[in-house]
Amino acid sequence: MRSRFYITLIGLVILGSLLLAGSTFYLDLLWFIELDVEQVFWTQYLTRWGMRIGAFIFLFAFLFANLMFTRRYILSFPNLALREKLMASGAMRFLTPRRLTLYFTAASALLAFVFSGYVGTAWMDVLRFFNQVPFDISDPIFGADVAFYVFNLPFYRFIYEFLMMALVITLLIVAGIYIFLNAPSPGKQNWILPPSKAVSHLAVLLALIFGLKAWDYRLSQLELLLSDRGVVYGAGYTDLNANYIVLMVLMVLAAAIALLFIANIFLRRFRFFIYGIMALVGVSLLGGWAYPAAIQNFVVEPSEFSYEREYLQHHIEFTRAAYGIDQFSTRRYEASQDLNWDDLRENEGTIKNVRLWDYRPLLTTFNELQAIRPYYRFVDVDIDRYTVDDEYRQVMVAARELDKSRLAERAQTWVNLHLQYTHGY
Repeated sequence: MRSRFYITLIGLVILGSLLLAGSTFYLDLLWFIELDVEQVFWTQYLTRWGMRIGAFIFLFAFLFANLMFTRRYILSFPNLALREKLMASGAMRFLTPRRLTLYFTAASALLAFVFSGYVGTAWMDVLRFFNQVPFDISDPIFGADVAFYVFNLPFYRFIYEFLMMALVITLLIVAGIYIFLNAPSPGKQNWILPPSKAVSHLAVLLALIFGLKAWDYRLSQLELLLSDRGVVYGAGYTDLNANYIVLMVLMVLAAAIALLFIANIFLRRFRFFIYGIMALVGVSLLGGWAYPAAIQNFVVEPSEFSYEREYLQHHIEFTRAAYGIDQFSTRRYEASQDLNWDDLRENEGTIKNVRLWDYRPLLTTFNELQAIRPYYRFVDVDIDRYTVDDEYRQVMVAARELDKSRLAERAQTWVNLHLQYTHGY
């Protein structure tokens, strides 16, 4: 009876979750249909789920393949003490090749489902990448089309983060299996040396991680064009003459460490990649912060304008282009104080738009003459332009707002405060 109760409870929870998700989906669909943009809804929805299904399949296949690689090693039971415990408890019957395959399938499916959930949030980056158009404007630093930074770079960053997540999760699981199976027996201090296949397996995963990290450093170099460190947005002197160089060194080191991990499969000299990792961490800590900070504080800031002049010019030029004002030109007009009637008639539009009213006394006038009720008030006066009697002219606009605190005390009821006296006009 108790098991039936739990099964019923779980079924009700699942059914309730499906109904809640279905109602949310249907209401969102009705909203988009009402706005006559149903295609937008389906594009977003199908892209999100398509990405999640694709990520699930990739993660499942990658995790399952790596776990299956450890199956033979698990069944060999290198830890004799652990094997004896399992045999004594009768748990050995659960560690057959068939059962391990089922365990790995279930674990891979569960982990793939959990960790593939976030990829749908990058649906816009994916759609932009596959529907990109060139800007036909090259950036002055790397010479790439501006479209690359809008469409390609965010997509590449998403791919990097997803692949790094898959590799790190797989490495932690696989390494945990090997460490657990090679742990020393009770009363002994020596670890069991893993076989060459286990070492090679871990080395390949680490090589992929560091190779991917080298790509990350390259992406970070390109992202310097989006830096917000300086006085203006974009790459500055320190970014290109300090950070860029450090990232280049880190990229080369990461690629070299990846190659060392592959070479170590045959050389078996662990100190090489240990020294490489120490060098990478050292350059990352010192070069990633200390060197750029020293360049900025002791080289750039004492004569900032001379060092940043070129990059300020880039910022001004591309800002003007972004707002569409790069085609404007400036000309000097000499002002004349000798006006005649013909000048006034030729510039009728300018004369009619000379502001004669002052918003400050007008605010007081509005509150005195237009408040109408004690609970109305004007907060400010805005200067706007409207077409009045087929004439586009300047007007002063103010909103009559409601101040519920000015209601009479006996009128401050719940109905008045929450239903009736809620908006001005």
